[in-house]
Amino acid sequence: MRRRGLLPFALCLSWVTGAHAATLDPAVARDFLETLLHDPAAAERFVDAEDLATVRRLGIVYPEAPCKALIGWDLPEDLRAELAARGLEGAYVTEALDGPYAALRLFPDDSLATRRWIFRDGRLVSSILYQTRDWERRESPRFRFRISDPSAFHPANVEALEAFVDTLAARLDFSAAQRERLAREKIVYCFCSDQTEMRALTGYEARGMAILSHDLVVSTYSAHFHELAHLLINYGLGEPHLYTHPLLMEGFAVAMGGRGGRAPGLLRQLGAFLLQSGWVSVDDLLTPAGFQRENASMSYPAGALVATALLEARGAEGFLALYAEQGGAAADLARLAVPRAALPVGEAWTALLAREAARSPIHLEAGPPEPDAPFAAFQPAAGGRLEFVLPGLTLVRAGAAPEGYRSALAAELLEGVDYRGERYLFRASEDELGIYDLFLGTMLAHHARAFSPRGDAVPNAGGRYRFQVDAGLFPVLPRAEDCRFLAD
Repeated sequence: MRRRGLLPFALCLSWVTGAHAATLDPAVARDFLETLLHDPAAAERFVDAEDLATVRRLGIVYPEAPCKALIGWDLPEDLRAELAARGLEGAYVTEALDGPYAALRLFPDDSLATRRWIFRDGRLVSSILYQTRDWERRESPRFRFRISDPSAFHPANVEALEAFVDTLAARLDFSAAQRERLAREKIVYCFCSDQTEMRALTGYEARGMAILSHDLVVSTYSAHFHELAHLLINYGLGEPHLYTHPLLMEGFAVAMGGRGGRAPGLLRQLGAFLLQSGWVSVDDLLTPAGFQRENASMSYPAGALVATALLEARGAEGFLALYAEQGGAAADLARLAVPRAALPVGEAWTALLAREAARSPIHLEAGPPEPDAPFAAFQPAAGGRLEFVLPGLTLVRAGAAPEGYRSALAAELLEGVDYRGERYLFRASEDELGIYDLFLGTMLAHHARAFSPRGDAVPNAGGRYRFQVDAGLFPVLPRAEDCRFLAD
């Protein structure tokens, strides 16, 4: 056990920050910590009634977590052992917060081990909901939003998130009762302005997380489909395990919701390339340890292909059954393995990879334009495609942006360029072509010469790049005159 400095006091401290601030009864604080130490399954008796209703609203139950409200907020084994060895005296402080709120902090002298809980009128509540209580609130048919910076949240995100729920509800065969409950009880979505806020809410430097204790999505992405996919498959199962084989858990979330601001289609395409080329082997992904040995930039896209194959082969019911089977407590992960026989083999597997590798919305076979061809975009072409002749940078307006709207993705990709509320961005070079949705903060499609099976360059002449794109890629189709053509 590593040593940590002890408080110079043996007694619990109480810090009062305002004349009307509440304090936490020392007996409650001590009883709560004693319960976490000796009988964590009984900790639900400390949870605030309103908070408990939030925890239970979607009916998701985890067999390995008898106190769902404390998933992620309980004491891990190492801290329980240390607290048992040190004893409670001098190990915690209480802090009076605003109004009826108070905080209990364990190991306040150790930044690596400290844990913090929030109480309202002496009852435990969600730390995340406490910290976001003053954020702007909006509501849609199946979401309650808490938004830190409204200027960075475009209404298009609400439409996209609602559409994604429809897609997954259909893909996972949600019953009428499940759909009705989701509309009645809603998913809480907390949109953070940056990773500093994300860490303050969750304790992690992540871009987004599905918070299992209260069925929340907390994210720096305004439409984080990946984390929403995690939450929705758990909702579909009703009683999922707390830990699931990462090939299924992450593979499904990437296949359905993408990852890291990249759309699912282009990640499935990348996964097919990685598997075709032998950079990743399916057999290496079939156990949790094997999946985790691979770099996430390769295992997640490849896993998306495996999850897609399983979902297609087994259907929703069979996939959910396998997902439930491949889970358990943390200690159970070592024994899990997705059976190779569950996947297509031989020609069927080869055909699946070939289909997904070729399923790009970007098409380059039209060849280069004339060197003096005028720039043009969203020109109808055969097969439901649109043809483009563009410079290195093009911004496209598609619907109005709210006054003062700022796109974090535009700020990242367009340093020195005046952003005027456009929705789409095209970035072209001979080696790469990227298409972005600046309202959703997502890369919709991407072609990289290095990852092309034939090493295809983007056709170009005289600083003009020519290509075609499936029209269905764009959530809203703009007019050709809405383009702003910029130099490289």
